[in-house]
Amino acid sequence: MLRFPHSGVVSPGAPLISNLNALENVALVLQYHRRFSFSRARDMIVPRFQVFSIDHCAALRNSALSDEERFLVMLLRAAFRGSPILLDRPFMLIPGVERAVFINESLLKIDDLIGECYIIDYRTNTNRYVASNA
Repeated sequence: MLRFPHSGVVSPGAPLISNLNALENVALVLQYHRRFSFSRARDMIVPRFQVFSIDHCAALRNSALSDEERFLVMLLRAAFRGSPILLDRPFMLIPGVERAVFINESLLKIDDLIGECYIIDYRTNTNRYVASNA
C-alpha cells in the first residue's frame, strides 16, 4: 500500500466542500496546513487560477463548476497540500475528456508546485493514457 502522509489527492472520494466557493476550497488547505491568512492564501491562488484560465470560477461553488473546472480546482487544492499528487480515477471526475492530454497539460502548468504525480486508474482506461504519453 502506498503511504504519502502529506500528499495532495484528487479523487471522487474527496470532493470540494459544497458550501465554499472554488477559491475558498483551495485556500482552506493553505489556511489549515500552513496557517496562512485568507488574504495571503488568495494572493498565492489567484495567479494559479489565471494560469488555468478559471479565474472567473473563483466565486463559484462546486455545483456551478463544469467537470473540467472542478477537476482543476481539485488539482490546485491537491498541489497546495503537498507532493506527491495522487490522481484517483481522474476520468470519473472528467467523464467528457477522452484522453489524458488534458490531465498532462494541466499538470505541466503547475509543475513547479508538484514533485511527483501518481495516477491510479482502472486498467480499462490504459488506452486513454498511452495515446497522450501521460
